[in-house]
Amino acid sequence: MSGVREEAARWFTRMLGTEVDDPERGRFEAWLTSNPAHAREYAAFEEFWQRLDSPQGWETVGQGLDRKREQRRRLLKNHLGAILLVSIGGEAAWWQWRHTAIWEVALRSEIGQPRRAILDDGSQLTLGATSAAEVSYSRAERRIVLQQGEAAFDVVRDAERPFIVEAGDIRVTVLGTRFAVNRLVDRTRVSVDHGCVQIETGPFWRRRRIQLQDGEVAELIFSPNAEAQLARVQRNAAGAFAFESGFIDLENAGLAEIATTFSRYRKAPVVLAGPLGSESRVTASVNIADVEGFLRLLPKMATVDVRFEANGKAVLQRH
Repeated sequence: MSGVREEAARWFTRMLGTEVDDPERGRFEAWLTSNPAHAREYAAFEEFWQRLDSPQGWETVGQGLDRKREQRRRLLKNHLGAILLVSIGGEAAWWQWRHTAIWEVALRSEIGQPRRAILDDGSQLTLGATSAAEVSYSRAERRIVLQQGEAAFDVVRDAERPFIVEAGDIRVTVLGTRFAVNRLVDRTRVSVDHGCVQIETGPFWRRRRIQLQDGEVAELIFSPNAEAQLARVQRNAAGAFAFESGFIDLENAGLAEIATTFSRYRKAPVVLAGPLGSESRVTASVNIADVEGFLRLLPKMATVDVRFEANGKAVLQRH
């Protein structure tokens, strides 16, 4: 089998069980469009597979094998040899074996209580208060889904298994580093203490990527009327890890960020009321044991009133 044909066979088996938004599809598209021969060979496999999927498919294959020896040898050397590998599922089975979970755990933290966990490979995950994550390790990768809240990661290096964190529309991939991810209402923030991470967002056909190094921060900012924007921002990365030491670090934070963050440390949430307009920004370091004191002090720091309702809810309203 030629090198191009063998590559086409391998890509065909990989794509059979791959989701539309799988990052592998981006690499496949790049391979497919890099050479017209790649597209021709791949199309041949697709056509042959469709024939095999029909009731007459295997009958046609059998008839082909009854032809004279030279024709049979040529057929086996070309597409049939490769497609039989596909039909048996050899490579597909190998891919599935590599990506089947061998260790899984669901983690959740309570209101006002960060939680630290040591993962199967020795990496450390620290959930912020009122946060949740699902962890799944396979032979091919280490994958975390941050379902809500924030988390910091101190990752043990493993060149064979990238460490992947998914948080809504954003994907962070590393080999070994220390970084934090924070899911807020209007943005998702990634902060790197040390090491290097790659951030991805968007479907594979128009995926955007950013690489962050030591001390860098990026945000995916959501907008109701436009596509989310991924960009580096000028922030102190160390502040993202303050919750591990019992503090909340605010840096130029708007009221929406304050409400989301402090709701994680209260049984009743902090909510916004009325239009915010050109709201004030707040920079402060708050002990998580003094959340209520900070909220009572907030009107002296920003143009906002704080109202505490009978059910415990704290309402922020610009004055």
